[in-house]
Amino acid sequence: MAAHKDIRYSFEIDSRRFEAVGFLNEGELEVRGNIALLRTTDKNNAVGEESVAFLDKHLNQLPDALRFYQLITSRFSHDIPDSVLCFTFKSDRWSRYGWNKEWCWLGDLWRQGRLVLRRCV
Repeated sequence: MAAHKDIRYSFEIDSRRFEAVGFLNEGELEVRGNIALLRTTDKNNAVGEESVAFLDKHLNQLPDALRFYQLITSRFSHDIPDSVLCFTFKSDRWSRYGWNKEWCWLGDLWRQGRLVLRRCV
């Protein structure tokens, strides 16, 4: 069986390319959110404020295959320390999600039901 880190869904919306990627190494069941982001993003491909604003307007164009995952961005909260914006599919539509309405805490243990969104540059 392939490791979670080998999961990679590439997609394009209005000529902008993104991918949703796994972060768990073989045999790992969970890692802290900050480790997941370190493994999958850098300053060049992080889905930050501008990309989140774009995706927010195009949530209905996310690939159907991603509906089974919580999608984590690198867009940090201005008010909630160590938290990033997340998207989830529920009640037949995509929406923002997290322990505080739309934020996922980096100190939580993240499991295989999550993928990190990043831009393809």
